[in-house]
Amino acid sequence: MGIGGRLVNAIQARAIERGHQRIVLSVSPDNADAVMMYRRQGFTFLPEWEPLASQPGVNVQKMEWKTDR
Repeated sequence: MGIGGRLVNAIQARAIERGHQRIVLSVSPDNADAVMMYRRQGFTFLPEWEPLASQPGVNVQKMEWKTDR
């Protein structure tokens, strides 16, 4: 597992420690490496899109991770 995967694992563990049951993030579906990493960590796409704030011509899609609890 690379650094990105370890970072996401740490964020997931912290969310659980704090009583959160889900994490939502935004990613460009064209960013295949990021999408693959998030999918390996259990994230799934939501049917929600929004323009990237720093680049309004780029749309990002939300992904969600839920705890098993």
